[in-house]
Amino acid sequence: MKKNTPDLIKAGRLHAAVEAKMDLEQTLATMEAPYYYEIWPLGLRMEGYDNARKYYEYHFKTLRPRIVGRDIIGEWEGDDGIVLEHYMHVRMDDGTIEKFRFMAVIAFGERGVAGERITADERLFRLLFGPLLDTAFRPITPP
Repeated sequence: MKKNTPDLIKAGRLHAAVEAKMDLEQTLATMEAPYYYEIWPLGLRMEGYDNARKYYEYHFKTLRPRIVGRDIIGEWEGDDGIVLEHYMHVRMDDGTIEKFRFMAVIAFGERGVAGERITADERLFRLLFGPLLDTAFRPITPP
């Protein structure tokens, strides 16, 4: 176990809480370089502070107000991050509510959240990231 795991878990939980409140500056303050987002199974990655800011600006303006509920399937904490498995209930343009299942790893850096790895379907990624999905993400090259 990393000796700072309890502090990192606290930082990860704070990240999720301030993101839920749509507090852009506090959300970014919980993060550290490389500020990355990996999306699976598409195998794409976006990183950098500027992209993280653009993502949260977009997300808070477009998708977050449309989220009308969540079902928690499970959550786990460990040395490397916090895993969230949820259903997100989203009000679509036609007024219907759709449920999207996703799994996200809030990944730890040295002092806080370094990024997120999200597994979901492409429709949810289009809602989450909008135009950034086509402009800021790059294929992940396996090691």
